[in-house]
Amino acid sequence: EYRRGLARRMGAAEALDPAAEDLRRAVLHRTEGRGADLVIDCSGQPRAFAQWVELSRRGGRIAVCGLGHGPAEFDLSRLVFFERQVMGVLGYRRDHQAVLGLMAAGRLDPSPFLGDPISLDRVVPDGFERLLSDPSAPLRIPIRPAATASA
Repeated sequence: EYRRGLARRMGAAEALDPAAEDLRRAVLHRTEGRGADLVIDCSGQPRAFAQWVELSRRGGRIAVCGLGHGPAEFDLSRLVFFERQVMGVLGYRRDHQAVLGLMAAGRLDPSPFLGDPISLDRVVPDGFERLLSDPSAPLRIPIRPAATASA
């Protein structure tokens, strides 16, 4: 729910809840039966990949951004018969300068994605463990480096 709310605050027209509704039915309803032009998977959930394929239209594209662990199983005929395209997307490839430029120009505000800074000695309990167990955890948690002792 947290991430769906964040998507709406950042400008998404809709953010569907896969636990509360049939995504394929919802997408087909909203696209007059065609399916999505582009499906972007940021979850990295291999078991969900077959569903992402089914959400796309004939000739549609599926962009895989999430880094999954393990193989994905799906019927290749669902790609071939419907002429769908799958592409891997790595979001860190030579993009840092452009992103920093957008932030410096005030055109990109990262604050909705950031939590409160934590100290280096709290990285495990307030950082990693929180991200693993708290669905409402921010997408990124800044870390304050520990003060260095003077020599």
